[in-house]
Amino acid sequence: MKVLIIGGNGMLGHKLIQVLKKDFNVFSTIRSDIRDVEKYNLMGSEKVFDKIDVENFESVENILKKIKPENQPVFGLINFWLKSNDKNYL
Repeated sequence: MKVLIIGGNGMLGHKLIQVLKKDFNVFSTIRSDIRDVEKYNLMGSEKVFDKIDVENFESVENILKKIKPENQPVFGLINFWLKSNDKNYL
């Protein structure tokens, strides 16, 4: 079974990868360059889509087309930081 974790290098994302990769074919996205996280050996770089901006839906859509996780889990574990001086701040 294929699993996609959006936000694979975050606090929850990388732990979920460590747990699930034992039994599943796990793919993940990260915002940074893969070279920034390879040194920690948290995930296999061949299954990581790096430099992904999740606010750009087309980039996420392209990943979904490549790995085709139809009827399979997609975990969205990203974090959006809001600026307190932003007029749309909640």
